[in-house]
Order: sequence, then structure tokens, then C-alpha cells
Amino acid sequence: NLYGPTEDTTYSTGYRVMDGQLANRIGRSKQGSQAYVLGTGNQLQPIGVVGEICLSGAGVARGYYNQPVLSRERFGVDPFGSGGAMYRTGDLGYWDETGQMVCIGRKDTQIKLRGYRIELGEIEKKLEAHADVKQAILVVQGGGESQRLVAYYEGVHGEVEHLAGYLGSKLPSWMVPDAFVCLAEFPLTPNGKIDRRNLSERVTVTVGEASEAVVGTIETQLRDIWEAELGLTGIGRHDNFFRIGGHSLKAVRLISRIRETWQIDLPLKMVFLYPTIAQLAATFSHHETAATLLPTLDHQDEYEVSPGQLVWLTKYRYALERVAFNMQAQSTILNLNLDAFTDSIAVLIDRHESLRSRFVWQGNRFVQRIADAEGFDFEPTYIDVRQADDVFTTVRELTKQRIDKPFDYETGPLFAIQLYRLTEHDYRVAFIIDHVISDAWSLKTIQDEFTQLYDAFYQSETNPLKPLSRQYKDFSAWHRNQLLSDTESKSQAYWRQKLASVEWGRDLSHVLSDESLQREHSYARYIDAELERYFKALDAEQREQVHGSVFSVRPLRGLSYQTIIPESVLTPLKHLAQETNASLFSVLSASMALLVHSFTGRKDVLIGTPVSLRGHQDFDALVGWFLDTLLLHNPVDAFATVREVVQQANANNAEAHEHRYYPFERVLQDSDASLDAIGSVFMHLLNGEEYFMDDGFVSTHHPAGSPTFDINFTFNEYKNCLMLTCDYRNEVFSPASIERVIQAYLTILGRMGTAPGSYVADILPIANPAPQVVA
Repeated sequence: NLYGPTEDTTYSTGYRVMDGQLANRIGRSKQGSQAYVLGTGNQLQPIGVVGEICLSGAGVARGYYNQPVLSRERFGVDPFGSGGAMYRTGDLGYWDETGQMVCIGRKDTQIKLRGYRIELGEIEKKLEAHADVKQAILVVQGGGESQRLVAYYEGVHGEVEHLAGYLGSKLPSWMVPDAFVCLAEFPLTPNGKIDRRNLSERVTVTVGEASEAVVGTIETQLRDIWEAELGLTGIGRHDNFFRIGGHSLKAVRLISRIRETWQIDLPLKMVFLYPTIAQLAATFSHHETAATLLPTLDHQDEYEVSPGQLVWLTKYRYALERVAFNMQAQSTILNLNLDAFTDSIAVLIDRHESLRSRFVWQGNRFVQRIADAEGFDFEPTYIDVRQADDVFTTVRELTKQRIDKPFDYETGPLFAIQLYRLTEHDYRVAFIIDHVISDAWSLKTIQDEFTQLYDAFYQSETNPLKPLSRQYKDFSAWHRNQLLSDTESKSQAYWRQKLASVEWGRDLSHVLSDESLQREHSYARYIDAELERYFKALDAEQREQVHGSVFSVRPLRGLSYQTIIPESVLTPLKHLAQETNASLFSVLSASMALLVHSFTGRKDVLIGTPVSLRGHQDFDALVGWFLDTLLLHNPVDAFATVREVVQQANANNAEAHEHRYYPFERVLQDSDASLDAIGSVFMHLLNGEEYFMDDGFVSTHHPAGSPTFDINFTFNEYKNCLMLTCDYRNEVFSPASIERVIQAYLTILGRMGTAPGSYVADILPIANPAPQVVA
């Protein structure tokens, strides 16, 4: 066997196959070439563990001619050799015990869908066995929870239900495609191969009950909005929003689109209560409230800061220890076109006023000033690392140094770009930005827009981006206007009533701390104690300003523990979400409430979670800080079933989202409730990860935790698992106590998925819950 894609000139590995040996063994790399089996994050896979086959060496091309997007996708820098080019073949393989490489097929034909691992070739073969099908190709459309399996085939155009029924008799239900498309012939690449990328862009049709067509103008417009937000086509009037990829953030965006299309303010909970197009459209006649118009501010010398920015700026101004709150993104660019690079950066700076913002203390308050784009002084930092002993370690260390260095918020700019020269033509770019002008969504926006700009300018094309209709200062003005409106007065009353009804009790910190902690339930006294410890000396007026502007001022330092929630646990949880018409997030928030209850005996559980304030479509493409903390109230009834707990959590979460614009700091101040009182547990689900998590992951503690509450649970969703990162304050929790919590939590998750009809009391592990203690 001689193995070698065109991108590596001739052949890359070779193996003499003898009788009785594996025909797919491809051997070792030839002289001058290197072959790797890599997992997520370019990690070398151990013997027997499957990964992607990657090649480097003298024969590897530098990329595809005049195709920068595809080049960036398939070519990178070899992190193990001399720093030359490395090609990602898209083939899957592993090293056997004799040191030979075995190729087992294409990466793009093995997928994870609906919690199951699926081999597309198996479905294709079954479909091609049907008399009406000449040839079949299976393609996955969408991303994350929005993924659908689509079958394209050449043959007789028959009834879709007939083919679906045929496959249903041959395969498990979860392997039956969601849609079937009959083509006269398959599109081909210039090399004569079937063009799968072209197929994935073709219109599809949903099958089954959900394929009933929409009815009337409103349902048609709703369908168009759903398809745009979910990245799907062929959505029917009975498709459930949350079963086809929707989650709370997408629901917020959906409400924004509805507001702009019909000028009505539809409560967010309506999406949870009426999750199909037919159901949601039927409610429109009951909601005639005119939508709030967005302001567009005229040019001014200075602007008000948003409540969210005030949190960061207060800490920057008064903290004894000035800590950096920066985030970063990196990318490798092969054959860098420096003119296209600098032009792309210039367009981004001109496009986003946040990148030209600075903040000054004036008249006993913070104001934002925005520099003119023309003449704005910014230059990337160019660093040549070609002579370094370890190029990538050097890049990592230099980038960390810049990330850990605070920006000057008074002079700006509040971002930096470091361009590392790796080889004669190849570079690594690191973009670092302060949280006061950015969140994770913003950073992704910058990455996406830079990619579009660079690709266009690389090919001497014009700016492909649509102009922005708003800037962050417009959001800030809108948010402040919201806080003065009747709607936010109702939100203030809602949170006061909600917290007044909570029966306070012990939290995890009380129960599991290795030492006796002094807990303070009053927000005012809690903040004053932290100000004394972590802030510069403040006078009475300054203290009053800080109250209601921050919920805590302690440094975000601690430890971090990571572990995996395997697919054997995740898949039943997803099924539980579907059967209760809830989101995976609601299942996890319900499970978190059960965890706290199992240790503390607390019946009223409050959990913090990040919430996006991008409630209008015009805010989607902006760079800025759009996040706040939302409290989720999840009462625990030991004699409710798991399903009932999830359904209640889903309803409570939707209700809380209706009042997300009222700042978290004011919620605590109004009710005089501290983090100690609410329980100091935080959770975050990152949706739609596109990759598989490597096998062989080892749970471990790290020194880089940054808990905003006493204990933070962050779930990263992969195709085959959830990665759970637990950041915790190590002066409160010991590593052993955290492992005890995680073990109990995994037990709860497993029992929720396998016994959803059981009572809560029957599934909780024995965690020695403490008696209820009321402050």
C-alpha cells in the first residue's frame, strides 16, 4: 500500500501487505516526510486511539492556489517538526502495536448525531440497495444541536415517506435521514469527484409529521426567520424549536426578529410555551404592544457607559491590585499577504467604535470617548520568533505576558495584535482585547469579519461586509432608557418579590468548607467587607457609588477541575430534554438544583448564569460587553418526578429571561441579598461544539481557575460528550471536596437520564445533607 494525497506530492507512507494482513494498513512515513495521528487541539494520539492523519515534510504544499479559505482549513504549521507546513488529510487512522499506521476511512463520513455515532457509508449502502436509487450520498447540514442528516440520491423521484419507511425497516430510527433530495445527477469537482460541499448548500425537505407546510403569511415569515436563525431549510409548522437546534440565546434572537418584523413585544417565555411555528403564530393576536424603538445617538464628545461596563471600570479604578480582564484569539496565516492583513485591521477599527473607545473619570462618573477613525494611532506588534529554540512555546509565553498585562482604559486602545513570524512566509496572529469592550460573541465577530475581509483583500476584491446600523453607544443608551421604563420597574418588582419568597439556607460553601466560614447574607455588609479588603480607601460618597455597581470585588482566583460527562450519560439527558420540550440547559440547571439540595437540604436553590443582552438584531454584529448575570430560581420538591423538575426549571428559566435587562447588581442591592445568601453557584453551557472530544481524557485539577462565584460549572458541548470545568475558590473548597461534589453530580445526571419517571428523593445520592438553617 502506498498512501499519499496530492497535497503531499507523491506518496507519504508505505507498507508491504502480506497474505492475511489488514489491507488498510498504510505503514510508516517515508524519508523526508512525517505522519501524525492527531486529536482535538493537535494532540498526538496514543497507540490504538483514532485521530486525523496529518502529514508534513518537504513534499507538502504550502496551500491551494488562490483559495485562502480552503488553505486555512486544511493547512497549518507543523507543531512537532521544523515549523513547516502540515496538511490535515481528513482521513481517520491509528497507530497499531507494531508502529504501523492503519487508515480506517474519511473523517467526514463518521459523525455524531442525536447522541449516536453514525457511519454514513452504512446508510448509503442500505439506500443504494433500493430499486429506485442508483447512487446515494449522505450529508450533515447545520451545526451543534441544529444538525440534520440529509440523503441525496440519483434515481427515480418517488415518495419521500416511502424511502424513509424503507430505511426505517433496515436501520435504527436514529440513522434514518431527516430529509431526502432526488437529483438528476450529482455535482462534480474539477477532478471528477462528487462535490459534497456543493450538495450541502442545496435546498432540503423535511420528512415525517413535522413536514406539514406552513399556512398563511405569518407562518411563512416565521418559517423564514427560524430557518435563518437555525441554519436549516424545510422547517415545517409543527417542528419544535428546541428539538431542531434552538436554545435560549437563539430564542432571544428569535424574539428580536419578531419584534422588528411585526412591531410587537412578545415575551420570551412564549417561545418555550409555544415552541412550534403553528403554536407561536396563533399567539400573535394577543400581543399588540408596540416595540421599543432603538435610539441612534448623534455625535457627541462623550457618552454614558453601560451598566455592564461600569462593573469593569469600577474594579479598574479602585482595586488595590490592578488585574487584567482580557481575552484572546489566535490563528495561523500561511503565506501572509501583509497589505491584505493591515487593510483588514484598518476596516475593523473603522467599523467598530468600541475598538476606538477609552474611558475617563469626569464629573464624579465614568464617560466613554470615541476617537475618530481617521488618524487613529494603532500598529500591530511584529515579533520574529524564527530563531527561537521552541517556536510555539515562545509564542505561547509572549502572548500570555500580553494577556496578563492590563490595558490603560483612560488612553486606549483597549486591544492589541501581536504578529509572530514563524517562517519566511508564515505567521501566527494573536488578538488580545479587554472585556470592558468585548465578550465572547464579540471576539467571534471580530474573527469572522477579519476572515471575510482578509480573504476578499487577498483576492483584490472589495469590502464584503454590510455597514452597521448601530454602535455600542446606541446599545448603552437603549439599555439605560430601559432601566427608566415601566417594563424595568416591573422587573425590579419581580426580582424583589422573587428573592423575598426564597427560604434562605446553607449552601455548598457552608457544608463542604474545610474551615468555618463567616457568611454574610446582607449585600451592603458583604460589599463593605470586600471593599475594606480589596479596594483602595473610599469615602462615603464613593462607597455609595460602588453599591449597586458590583456584586463582588474579590480577585477571580482559584483552582479548576475538569472532567468528562460521557455520551452514555449525555444521550439520555438529551432525550429527556426532547420528551419534556425543554432545552439541554434546563435539564442541566435542574440537575444543578438537585445537586445543591442533595448536599444542603436547601429547597429554594438559586443559580447564577450568564445572559446575553443582545435583544435586537441590530446589536448582533456589534463589538462590546453585552453580558450580565441572571438568577435562576429552582425550587426542589423531593416528591416530584425528574420530568416534572425539568419542566418546572424550563418554565422558571423562561420567566427569569423576561427580566434579564435589570442589572444583577441592582437585584442584589434592592433585596439586600449577597452572594453568600443566594448560594454562590454559577453555571454556563457553551452550545454547539463541532468537534469530538479525544478518548483517554484524564480528570485533573489546574491552578488557573477564575470563579466569579464560589463555584462555577462550565459545560462545553462536544459531539460525543460534555466537558465539565469546575472553577472554585480554593480557600473555600479543597480538591477532595470538589471531587466529591463532581462524583455526586455525575450520579445524579446518570439517574435523571435513565429514570426520568422516578421521584427526586429516589435518585439523589446520600450526600449527608445538612439541616436547613435560616439566617
